[in-house]
Parts: sequence; C-alpha cells; structure tokens
Amino acid sequence: MQPLVMCENGGCLAKVGGSELTRLVGELFGEFSPEDSSLFEIDGAKMLFNLDFGPLIGDDAKNAGAIAAHHAISDIYVSAGTPKYASIMLQIAEDVTFGQTKAILAGIKEVCENENITILGGHTIRSETSVVGLSVIGAANEAYLNRSKKQCVVGDKIMMSKKLGAGIATRAYFHKIIDAEAYAEATDSMLTSNAVALQAFSAVPVHACTDVTGFGLLGHLSEMLSADMGAVIYEDSIRVFDCIAQLQPGAFFTRFIEDNINYVLRTKKCDIDFDTIETLALVDPQTNGPVLLTVDPADAEALEKLGFYVIGEITDKSGIALR
Repeated sequence: MQPLVMCENGGCLAKVGGSELTRLVGELFGEFSPEDSSLFEIDGAKMLFNLDFGPLIGDDAKNAGAIAAHHAISDIYVSAGTPKYASIMLQIAEDVTFGQTKAILAGIKEVCENENITILGGHTIRSETSVVGLSVIGAANEAYLNRSKKQCVVGDKIMMSKKLGAGIATRAYFHKIIDAEAYAEATDSMLTSNAVALQAFSAVPVHACTDVTGFGLLGHLSEMLSADMGAVIYEDSIRVFDCIAQLQPGAFFTRFIEDNINYVLRTKKCDIDFDTIETLALVDPQTNGPVLLTVDPADAEALEKLGFYVIGEITDKSGIALR
C-alpha cells in the first residue's frame, strides 16, 4: 500500500487557536467552562460525551485512524469516564485509495476493540482534505461527577504521562528534517492509550485532570488554574522526544505556537522565554498527548509507579514560570 499524502497540519496542528475559539463560543453561547467532555443524564444513567476530529496525521493510513481514535477517546478517560460507544466521522480526499480508506477504518476498529468500545456507525464523505474523528459516549464515574478541571490545590504536584513534542516532530517529518525511524518515537506515543488516566483516578484522589492536545501543555494547564493560582514548571523535568531534541526552535515557531502563547497570556502572565526546543514544546500542539493532572505531593509516588512524572507545582501566584 502506498503511503498517504501527508498533511502538514495533521491532527491538532489544525486546531483553531484558543483565544479565537473562546471568543467565538463566548459571543454565541455566553460564559462556559472548557471541560473535556459533557456530562448528561438519560433515564437516570449519567453519561459523558465528546467529539474530536482533525486532518489525518502521518503517512501511515492505519496509524492515522488509530491515532484519531485514541485522541477522541482520551477526553472520556481524563473526565474519569469509561468509553462505551463511538461513531466515526470520515472525510476522504480524492487521492486516498479504497485500500487506504479501509486501513484508516481498520485502525479505528482495532483501537475500539482493544478499549471495549462498540462502534455504532458514522458518516463518510469525499472532500479536498482527509479528516477523521469520533464522537464518543462513556459511562461517568459516580465518584467524580462534580469534578472540574479547575480543582487544583495550591501545593499540588503537576504530573504528566508522556513526553512532549509530537507537533514539532510531525512538522519535522513532513519537511524531511527527520526520517521515519526517528519519527517513530512520536508516533508510538500518539498510539498509546490514555486509559492510564482511569488508573490514576482509581489509585489516588486526583484533584484536576485533562489531556495535553491542541493548546499545548501551558494552554491546557492555564485552563486548570483559577484566577488566584499559578504554576511553576521545573525546567529539568521537561521531556521531549529524542528526534526533536537537537532541532532549532526558530524553524518551528509557527502561528499555531504563537496562538498557544497568546492563549496562555490571555489569562496568565507567562515568565518563560520560548528560545529552546524544550520550552517551545510547552506550547506545541499535541495529538493524543499526555494526561496532565495535579495531586497532593504525598500521592505523587503512587502515580510515578503508573508512569507519570512530576513536572511542576501549583502556586498561589497568578503567573506561570519556569525554574
């Protein structure tokens, strides 16, 4: 099978900037809380709903479908829910063959089977750009029904489950700055389920939780912070993929990165110079990126056993700083 014609802005690299999105939604629907999933109830059953889609990421059709599936399902996991049902949205460009389309769907099917999710159906169209996504329904966890992203506590440790830099790596691979072998590390990360979030909720009292996607680590972290809170990121804790560690940051300072910096600055002072690849990775749009959560310092060790690592702490200052 021939590789897919790769899209430069696949996955969450195509996401509308957070400031623009906040204005759009705010002007139409009023004040809102940017939660990962919507909680609703039918005949006493409390459920979670999420919809996520984007241009195909990478040049492997099956992986592209699988990454899209993991990305959409992740929002249910970080909302302390168990995904149960999914419908597929597939927009296929004319240059994508029948075999490639079948492989995209096979990737989605395999992920859903592995996560015990029933595919209910979907909708497929032809278009100029290939886009894939899922709507997902999950069962809500009774213990976390009143949870919100903004439940951090001053002194909490900030923890994460994966490395950063998937967006930078994807762009570098598209421009042939890194090869397929190097890019495989980022692909493997995007193909890793975020079901570990449920393990975290079961292991300790998680205070706040989300996943790092299109608005970057700092954008999604800023959504977790109330007006009187801030955060310190430990500089030596930032982990990026090996394939981007030696890249020059200036070549990857895109409008998507700039949008994410402006999104953070909309509500928080950000005392960080984005002049290294590690700091740039803090605002890099991720696709099926890390689980990001905060816990009491006494509970951090239990989550380290699940693969999480500490990247900072919640403070009573209003800004976000690097130290």
